[in-house]
Order: sequence, then C-alpha cells, then structure tokens
Amino acid sequence: MEYHHLQHFVAVAEELHFGKAAIRLNMAQPPLSQSIKRLEASLDLQLLERSRRSVSLTPAGRVLLEEAKNLIAQVELAKSLAKRAASSDINRFRIGVTPMVIYSVVPRAIAAFRRRWPGISVTVEECSSVAQRQKLLMGEIDIGVFTHYGEPFQGLSMRCIERHKFYAAVPTFWPIARKKQIALKELAVHPWIMHEPSLNPSVYAGIHAACRASGFAPNIVQHANQAYAMLSLVASGVGVALSGIHGEMGAIKGVSFLKVIDIPEELISEYMLAWVPHATSPPLSSFINLVEEYSRKTTSSVNAEYAK
Repeated sequence: MEYHHLQHFVAVAEELHFGKAAIRLNMAQPPLSQSIKRLEASLDLQLLERSRRSVSLTPAGRVLLEEAKNLIAQVELAKSLAKRAASSDINRFRIGVTPMVIYSVVPRAIAAFRRRWPGISVTVEECSSVAQRQKLLMGEIDIGVFTHYGEPFQGLSMRCIERHKFYAAVPTFWPIARKKQIALKELAVHPWIMHEPSLNPSVYAGIHAACRASGFAPNIVQHANQAYAMLSLVASGVGVALSGIHGEMGAIKGVSFLKVIDIPEELISEYMLAWVPHATSPPLSSFINLVEEYSRKTTSSVNAEYAK
C-alpha cells in the first residue's frame, strides 16, 4: 500500500465516479483505475462496488476511507511542520478564530502572548470552525478558537474555555422584545435566521432538535455566514435567531436578547481551543496557559447570567 494509492482511493471514494476523480487528481482515468486495483490487491480486499452506472463503497472501503483521510492529513501536517522548521515560519504563531470569540478572553490572551513572546510574529485568521479543523490538520494554523457544540473533532485536542447558553435575539421594535424571557415555542410564529449549516453542523442540528422537541420546525427565511451578520439581520427585522452572544456581553443596537426558559440543558455554545496533539511547542503551550488563566479570572459557572 503506497501513499499515492491512498490519495487516489480517497478521491474516487469521495466522488464515487472515476471520471470526476481523475479530473480532480489531474490524471487520466485508466491509470487511476489501475491504481485502485493495485491497492485492492495489496490489501486482498474489495473496496469499491463497480457497475456501468455507479460506484459505491464496500464496508471495507468505508472503513479505509476514514483511516486514509486521517493518514493523508498526518502526512500533510508532517510536511508542513518540516517546511516550517526549515523556514522563518518557525517564528510565527498562527491563530484561527471565529468572530464570536471577540467576546471571550482570547483577545486579552493574544495581547499578553505578544508581550511574552516579542520575537514571534502573531497572525490571526478569521475562519469557521470546520475550516479551522482542516487548517489545523494541514498545519496551516497552530491553534484554533471557535464556538462548538457536540462531539470533539477527531484528530484534535480540544479544551473548553467558556460556556454560554443560547438566547433569543429579537428585533427591539417588535412587541415580543418587551418580554424578559420566553418559551422556545413562542418563537414558532416568527421567521428565523440561522447560520449556514456547513459552518457549524452540530450547532445547527442541536437548534433544530430543540425546536422539534418544542413542537415546531423553525421557518428559516435567511442564512448568515457570521454571527454579526445574523444579528444585523435581526436588528433589521428580518427575523429572530438563537445566539450565543447576549446582552451580558454588550449592547447591540436594534437587538434585544431574551432568556429562553426551556432551552435544553445540553444546548450550550462552547468556546473551544483546538490544536494537533503532536504539534505542540513552547509558544503553543504558553498561549493555552494564558487563555486558561484569563478564563479562570472571568468565568464563574455555566450560564451564571441565566440565573439572574
């Protein structure tokens, strides 16, 4: 089993089409077919079911696909780390963030890190949690900070630094904004704004599950790529939203935040640090310690504000 055989297999397994996989790999189809056959022969397993009209994965193929993707990610990370060690990038610390972490302790930790490590150039890149996972596994960032809900990402070390329950974000000029708290089902009659499902699938699924448990499906009229965009749409009267950002973090013009009295206990927006376990370094450990130090000073309990 050779590395390029695994690359070829992953392309075919994801595309489920030899022609499309060949285009993706920038190679001809016959050599690609031979590569897959050699891989199957080396393993003495059938990985793909082939017919004139379709390609599908066998049970063995489904298992190998996940393992192959992990192996390829490890190889790419090793290449990236080696290249970085041989260049000036070793003096750079790259942080991925989502917009909402501006409300966390992370900005202060970044400022403290810059003072503690004056010889290291710090770059901050804004991207989604899904994109951060990929960039971490590919060695393109050193640490990620993002909101998360659900199971940890495979292949990463993750540590929660803050937890917040979701609030209902409603337009201030709507009558419902006069309330201080509501039940989730009271939002059923209103149009909804939600983030794109691909940006944070677990949060998206969790909100839908909470709505179903309250007896309705949200009438989604608009998707937004960023939390600020979503709240801006709320302020304009486009609809309501569930948001991990709330009034305790600071006023947002045109938006009122209401406590949801029956929000599920497990539906919590978590601010997570994430990094590749074997890619640790003194600067990385220092940054993690700084974030945790500031978190201990500012965070008392899960949703202390909800008890008010």
